[in-house]
Amino acid sequence: MTKNKGNTHNYHLITAISLGLGIVSILLLSSNHLNYAYSETTYFIKSKLNGLVLDIPGSDPRPGAFIQTWTQNNGLGQQWTITGDGFIKSKLNGLVLEIRASNPLPGAFIQTWTQNNGLGQQWTLEKLPESTSNNSFNVTN
Repeated sequence: MTKNKGNTHNYHLITAISLGLGIVSILLLSSNHLNYAYSETTYFIKSKLNGLVLDIPGSDPRPGAFIQTWTQNNGLGQQWTITGDGFIKSKLNGLVLEIRASNPLPGAFIQTWTQNNGLGQQWTLEKLPESTSNNSFNVTN
């Protein structure tokens, strides 16, 4: 993850989830861009594989928008807050990352959804051993 505060902290993410990026159909929709203000720190969640960040395609503010990786453009659809109770919340619309339909199988799609406190919306960030990288985390659901 990269901290979006002009700070020198540079976090990278190794995900333990599959976003199904080769299969997802992406719909670019015109929408009203809502700006929800949070007091939490904002992050870009960045892949160590290719440097791309998690992104809501077309900055779609509606629940059910799929998540993709995309070139960082600093848009609100790429900015995330991590709550103390395990939710990853979009700066665009306040929706959280969710495993679609709480599918427990590998390859399940990730989408945004209204927070309902389901297990498919709760995430754990685990710092990797210092020997691997001092700024890397493993994300699990």
